[in-house]
Amino acid sequence: MKLQTDLPNCTAQPDQPLLDPAPSLPPSAEAAGSAIQDDLAALAQAGSPSAQAKLGDQLLYGKGCPANQPQGISWLCKAGLAGDLDAMLGLGRWYMTRTPSYSLDQARFWIAKALATGSPLAQECMGDAVLALNLGPECVAKAAQHYKTGARSNPNCLAKLLELHYKGMLGAISSHERRICFQRLETLASQKVIHALRVVGERCLVILKRKAVTRLRQGAELGERTCQRKLALAMARTKTSIRAMKEAWHWMSLAAQDDPEAQYELGVWLAKGRGCKADPKQAEHYLRLASYSLPKALVKLGILLADDADEARKAEGLAMLGKAASLGLSEACFELGVRALASNERKEAADFFQQAGGSHGPSLRKLAEMALDEAHGQNDGKAWDLMAQAAGLGDAEAMLALARRKLAMAKQAGEGEGAHALRREAYRLLQGACRKNHSQAMYELALLAEAGASECGCAKTLHAKAARLGHLGSMECQADALLNEARAASKDLPGPATKGHGLTRAGKAAKILRQAAGLGSAACACKYGALLEEGYFVPQNLPLALSWYGKAAAKGDSEGHCRLGMLLLKMGGPREAEGWAELAKAAGLRHPDARTALARRSLACGDRNLAGDWLEAHLQRLADQNSPEGMFLLSEALDRKWFQSRRLGEGHSMLVKAADMGNVDALLRLGDMHAFGRGIDQNREKARVHYAKAFMLGSREAGERLKSLPVPNGNEPWMGKRLNRKRKATK
Repeated sequence: MKLQTDLPNCTAQPDQPLLDPAPSLPPSAEAAGSAIQDDLAALAQAGSPSAQAKLGDQLLYGKGCPANQPQGISWLCKAGLAGDLDAMLGLGRWYMTRTPSYSLDQARFWIAKALATGSPLAQECMGDAVLALNLGPECVAKAAQHYKTGARSNPNCLAKLLELHYKGMLGAISSHERRICFQRLETLASQKVIHALRVVGERCLVILKRKAVTRLRQGAELGERTCQRKLALAMARTKTSIRAMKEAWHWMSLAAQDDPEAQYELGVWLAKGRGCKADPKQAEHYLRLASYSLPKALVKLGILLADDADEARKAEGLAMLGKAASLGLSEACFELGVRALASNERKEAADFFQQAGGSHGPSLRKLAEMALDEAHGQNDGKAWDLMAQAAGLGDAEAMLALARRKLAMAKQAGEGEGAHALRREAYRLLQGACRKNHSQAMYELALLAEAGASECGCAKTLHAKAARLGHLGSMECQADALLNEARAASKDLPGPATKGHGLTRAGKAAKILRQAAGLGSAACACKYGALLEEGYFVPQNLPLALSWYGKAAAKGDSEGHCRLGMLLLKMGGPREAEGWAELAKAAGLRHPDARTALARRSLACGDRNLAGDWLEAHLQRLADQNSPEGMFLLSEALDRKWFQSRRLGEGHSMLVKAADMGNVDALLRLGDMHAFGRGIDQNREKARVHYAKAFMLGSREAGERLKSLPVPNGNEPWMGKRLNRKRKATK
């Protein structure tokens, strides 16, 4: 076979017009479009085949008007029977993308009528229809004959013929002949032949992404829908900037005018809010259009409708999922199984998961999870075998579950070679889940890397990737790391922190904290509120800090309640009672600082009821943890006879320990006891020692008591002159 002689040369430009889509039209232009639509309908009613073809195309694809596919088909059939070539080709292309088997016969019928006109476009469509019917050698040879016939005047036919040769569908070819095929396709692509641009772009996506985008863009500008769709997907996959996503939306919206795959992708984007705000109504519109051709669109549309609150729409969605399941779509069976499991219909759910087949990873994982639930925490070998099969099929959740189990087994095994092997296997599973863009796996792998597992990779990089995917834990870790770097960078510089070298890092950290708080992270809302309260790297703004603490508290976060209460008490005024109420809520949520604050208030007011039933256990726990404040508060409570002492003299011993550890309140309390002989013998020398220690720790009250404490002969207070000298030196 000699490619240079067997294939005709064609340098003619394709006859498709250059697509120059306009932005959204003003109201006046929309009114003019409506008038044109009315005129077109009038001409179609009068029997004009061209008007009937244009009106049918608009109604079929919803161009400039609501889609009405039955009416669109009716008008195109009238125009096609009247001999309009565009209508015949439009019907042929339409039926080629439909799902029922009889639609291909309809497509061949209309394309055969177009072939009778001698159109090279009809030769191209007939070749496409033959390939859609079967990819066997006979059908491929027949399609190649149609392409060869139309290649003399239609460059797209030549490009499709070259593609068949390049892929070896017309017989095995050598690597040299493949290079010649690709070179000729690149020549046609440089001449802006649409199908050549598409083939070259798809091929270069694997090896040369920049060149692929260039070729796909050229094909997209010429109106080729597949090029528009693939260009949009390439830009959305490789670029995350607002400008790139905006351009991806532009090309995908154009392709969605009559490309079912683009309609499906656009519906999924709108449902998920990819690069825009989620719009379920528009998502439903595009998925309905795509569902006429693509069974997988039935699944997404069924999920969208089944999640609706309206019972009729929910029933319609479940019916769509049932139809997709009857067509053998594993994803539909999986969704039905998940919904049955949520309704506690375990047997029906298991049937759906089994119907999904042994090659559907999520279904196998669900079966494994059900088996583990029935085992009530026991080690079920068959369940874990199913989980391993799901992980082998690429299910990221199964990989994560299996990795957690292996890490737990390694922890139990200790530090032997078997434990190291289990850890290495767990790391490989987590890395496999990371390649599936599973953010939780990235987060857990980053934590392992921070703990010293060098095989896990770089924790900073993993946290950054997971944060880009919206993982709140990684966003918090990334913000903490940036704040630590900012503090370290500005620690040795003069002036306030807001002017330090780490301001850029701190600004990034504040932005990440705001984003994470907006996504629902109460911890990040608290941390951003703390920055605003302290005025560290950001201007101090107490009202705004209150707002962020309130957002965290609204989510039931104990830290949010505690910080909100503390700040309200700090600000004082009429909201002090609200501050104590917030601290009570935090104490009810077991926040230790809030409980300590309430315990301090309760003892200061002498009212046991200001604290909860947790008071004794909390103070005892603080004392057991050698907390000086906890020891002091416990000694006060024991002194008031609120609790039963565990041993004789426990209250006094706790007070002495707290004083020895530098608690100012305990030192003042001991000083008063020795100064006035309360509960112990009067000893003003010991009182002076305790007051002096408290004064050296910064207590002004201790200084006043030292000045008023008399010497043994009663003529002069203790350390009066020394204190005065120290104050003058300090000034």
